[in-house]
Amino acid sequence: MITVEANGNQKFRLQVVPRDDSDAAAKIQAGSLKVTPIDPDSGADPVTVGANPLAIIETDDTFSVQADRPNADDQEAVVIRDFLIEGDADLGSGVETINEVVRLRVPTTRAKNLNTTALGAVSR
Repeated sequence: MITVEANGNQKFRLQVVPRDDSDAAAKIQAGSLKVTPIDPDSGADPVTVGANPLAIIETDDTFSVQADRPNADDQEAVVIRDFLIEGDADLGSGVETINEVVRLRVPTTRAKNLNTTALGAVSR
């Protein structure tokens, strides 16, 4: 499992780079990459509510993941969303799916300053 972090205004891009037992590069079969949000508690059921997880396949070996940030009222909140990555990269004929999990952390966004602005002088 790989863990990545992005804020609620960002997506995180990843690339699948398969390796065989001798650490030689393998290529993922075109069109076989699949990325599915899963519940981090069960590790199996697709998640369709909550932090609005979204996975976007960009190329045959590149994708991005994103989720909404936590409720701003909960300053300690962190959304954790897992994504199941699947693809055929077995270097042989037929389809043999290999899978992995990516965990996305989305922390609460905090103000960095008060941004006090001068409005101008007025009569008393």
